[in-house]
Amino acid sequence: MRGIFWCFLLMAAVFAPRAAAAKTLTVAVEEISYLPYHGFQNGNFVGFAQKLLAAWAEARGDSLSFEPISVKRHVEALAEPGIDLVWPDNPAWRIDEKAALGRPVRYSGIVISGLKGVLVLHREHPLSVAQVTALGTIIGFGNDMARLGIDTQDKQMIETRSLESLVEMLAANRVDGIFCDLHAAEYELRQQKQNVGFTLDFAAGSPRSESPYRLSTAARPDLIEDFDAGFARNTPTVDRLTKEAFRAGGAS
Repeated sequence: MRGIFWCFLLMAAVFAPRAAAAKTLTVAVEEISYLPYHGFQNGNFVGFAQKLLAAWAEARGDSLSFEPISVKRHVEALAEPGIDLVWPDNPAWRIDEKAALGRPVRYSGIVISGLKGVLVLHREHPLSVAQVTALGTIIGFGNDMARLGIDTQDKQMIETRSLESLVEMLAANRVDGIFCDLHAAEYELRQQKQNVGFTLDFAAGSPRSESPYRLSTAARPDLIEDFDAGFARNTPTVDRLTKEAFRAGGAS
């Protein structure tokens, strides 16, 4: 805890504050738990993104309000009155829907990158993608599979609203594999006490994709500019915070 406290102090000192009246900025965030990147615990937004964004806002003299949204409401949130920022986002996500907004979407630089693919339970000879006949994923992740060229025509697709239930299905052998981020799935598996001892592998032959997570807005490009400037100045502390979040058992 002491290390996290000092991280906040250092980040607040380096992110350049602006001389302006304090405001509450509203950030639309995915309501799914996708720790260590981001998630909700007891109704509170937590994880790496929360710590990073909170430090940035504090340095500005502002506060943050996190509004949970479903994955499917992601684009709608960009156009909703009162929404200043959206997390996470990526220029490659839902391009046509964003174009229909009628206004440009501004993205930050890459904040952190995930690694997605088809994951299976560890065994001496991991299943291949072709051997995965029942494939689970989170609602809204289908476009990612399509971009990677993962053929689902001959697979039974099972979608769920949460990473928790997705990982539970895999551990209980109700699906052969799951499509999601490796770090998030490993983190969730560690939280499920009944599944202690399980580990994950990428399915043999699975395409893998780095998924850069960014901050976005259609309403406040000035905030993106300010965030990017502070992020660039604060690389050592951001690196330290990243290591704390992504070490085994981190991101609380």
